[in-house]
Amino acid sequence: MYKAIILFFSLTFLVSCENSEISPAYSLILSDSLSIKIGSNVDPSTFAVQYHEGNLYWWNQNRSSISKFDLETGRSSQWLKYEYEGPNGIGNVLGFHIHSEDSIFIPASHKNIISLVNNEGKLLNKFDYDHPTEIYSPTSSLSRYGTQFTVSDGKLFFQSPPNYIAFESLSSQILNEYIPFLHLDISEATISPLSFRYGSELIEGQKQKSQSAICSHDGKLYFKHLYSRKLYIYDIKSEETEIIELPSTLLTKYSNEYEEGATSKSVDQYMNELIRTSASHSFHYDPYRDVFYELAWPGEELPENAN
Repeated sequence: MYKAIILFFSLTFLVSCENSEISPAYSLILSDSLSIKIGSNVDPSTFAVQYHEGNLYWWNQNRSSISKFDLETGRSSQWLKYEYEGPNGIGNVLGFHIHSEDSIFIPASHKNIISLVNNEGKLLNKFDYDHPTEIYSPTSSLSRYGTQFTVSDGKLFFQSPPNYIAFESLSSQILNEYIPFLHLDISEATISPLSFRYGSELIEGQKQKSQSAICSHDGKLYFKHLYSRKLYIYDIKSEETEIIELPSTLLTKYSNEYEEGATSKSVDQYMNELIRTSASHSFHYDPYRDVFYELAWPGEELPENAN
């Protein structure tokens, strides 16, 4: 018995500038839709998708597999089945990145390891890197949260997200010691830290979390800060960083209020403060239209008695 999943191929993104006129090329309308039949071997929702050479690849977390959606025929098929344990075991998976049909990079949650497998699930290599477990959370490649791997100049760039750090403990010293991004040299099979560091701009005034969504374009990495309008542009060759404040008339309610004294708040109070806070979720470059997409939550005020 098949069920259908509808994929809407018009990413909604936020555009704001001083001029109120927006080009029709970037209008927020549904441009097309496609119905793809899926069977019981495909999860109805996912945390990771990737468009690669005309097909859409879909992570089935509950089935230890990746499905391939043929966008021309509207058909789905199982493309990769991976193993948790054994000779080809790669552990508890946190997303994927397809470099080529025979080279798929997969991060695991319980180790500082990125596995390289082919499309038959055979383990080709493992790359491990050193991280103090009390400082860093597991690396992931999830399109839903903007942590997807990105490739530029023969290197695979990925985040090393921080573990929870209390705002009162956030300091220039911690920001300088924290390594937010690493890169894997694909030809040399080595992992090295990126020279980029967050600066004091994150602790001036209202302190902010040190997390970003990442994408790449034309020899540069773009880190869109998730809890402010800051966009970091990192030149891979010169290792220089430019910081831009992105204008927006919709995303204006960034706040860390919900984080302050979180353990002493009721669930309702915490959720209300969280919902009214603006937050970015992912940032993507579209090479076909030469634009960036930001997926975000603008923040919404709820009535005081809202449950």
